[in-house]
Amino acid sequence: MQGIIDRDFLLDISSNLLFADGVNSLTIRSLAREAKCSPQPIYSNFENIDEVKNNTLALIFKKLGSQLGEAVRNANDDKLWAFHMAMFKAMQQAPGLALTIVDNYDQIAYQIRKLNNQVIKMFDLERHEYGRRIILNDLLTKGWLLTSQQILNFKQLKLVQQLNKPAIERCVQQIMTTEFAFI
Repeated sequence: MQGIIDRDFLLDISSNLLFADGVNSLTIRSLAREAKCSPQPIYSNFENIDEVKNNTLALIFKKLGSQLGEAVRNANDDKLWAFHMAMFKAMQQAPGLALTIVDNYDQIAYQIRKLNNQVIKMFDLERHEYGRRIILNDLLTKGWLLTSQQILNFKQLKLVQQLNKPAIERCVQQIMTTEFAFI
């Protein structure tokens, strides 16, 4: 058991759980197990698991905003590409975040848009280019969802490849020996 279990300590642990397995796997029991405590300190700091999840997501998106903002700020030419590459890298390192975005997109879309707005400020758009800001925010928001799906599909593909390696090798061999005509 830890000494003093405060809100920040619990949010740090819940962030790690979310990064690994997604927000839907975050429960009072899983948090207590990882914190090596009973549920009582969690309930002393949070009203319920929804408050833990909301605060964890807010903390994660705040940290991501800093990382993505730095990537955009440091980009030489293509700031949009820098944003998406930084987003992709963050989700590769935290597949649970990708799972959270895909499974709970409607609930966290506001936080994603808020994060996007922070980053868009670094795109050097003029104040009168409000329409471009809206389009850019929509593009970035859709990028989050698509990138999350790609990460999960790749993870599933790797699992399928491991399970069906002989079958996949046969398919690849068959494809390699087949001639394709492209129109």
